[in-house]
Amino acid sequence: KMFVFGGRDKSDILSQLLCFDLTTKNWSIVKDGTTPAREGHIMLIWNDKIVVYGGVCKEYTPTGISQYIDSNVLAYSFGDNCWSHMFNKPDPLTDAMQDRGRVCPAFCVYGDCILIFGGMAMRNRIKLTKTLMSFDLRRCEWAEYDSNTGSDELQIIPRFKANATVYRDKMYVYGGYGNPQSDLSPPSLPEWFLDEVLEFDLQLHRWRRVEVSGIERPLARSRYTLTHMEDDCLVIIGGMTKNDERTGQTWILDLKRRQWR
Repeated sequence: KMFVFGGRDKSDILSQLLCFDLTTKNWSIVKDGTTPAREGHIMLIWNDKIVVYGGVCKEYTPTGISQYIDSNVLAYSFGDNCWSHMFNKPDPLTDAMQDRGRVCPAFCVYGDCILIFGGMAMRNRIKLTKTLMSFDLRRCEWAEYDSNTGSDELQIIPRFKANATVYRDKMYVYGGYGNPQSDLSPPSLPEWFLDEVLEFDLQLHRWRRVEVSGIERPLARSRYTLTHMEDDCLVIIGGMTKNDERTGQTWILDLKRRQWR
């Protein structure tokens, strides 16, 4: 079965939890409207739960419509058929709980932790971030890595709409969308689509840029799918390139040869 939560249709942000049965090819509503509608969040399955974090939420209140960047971690239990909060209290790592909310961050799972990199955040104003955080799903605790750890020459660009994967105790991030000169939330400019490959060593807690050789390489992009194969390769599929053009291309990066194909 495949599960889908929230997102946006042609007219509004959604709050339904849907299920697609891969055997019968039928859709069904699992849970409807019991959590705020949201888009730009992350979602994964852990044990017998669906875990949702972040995104832009929309709520209807007696005084009007409220929209905000959410910092809560929610869990839907298949056994209890209900949503609950895994973590929603202030944390000493941040000045305010809202600082930890993210929209469209890169994320992946490492053991029992969610790794969350970049994304759009709110601290007095909307901005892009380069923070790497982790949320321990068993302990329900947050931790934050130093995004400046690495070589003196490496400057991490704040970004969102990127993706990440973990392979052999290293987290890889490709591309995304961000302004090398500023953390301001950028308008749609072709030069702000990124094409670099970053590596974060989860044992040494150090960043480095993967220098790629060869002429052939994918166009800089955001909103793609990223995964890895067991023969030291990263795979990117699809995405949005400059001028908001969609692509269905698949590219493979050989991490040993440092070449795209």
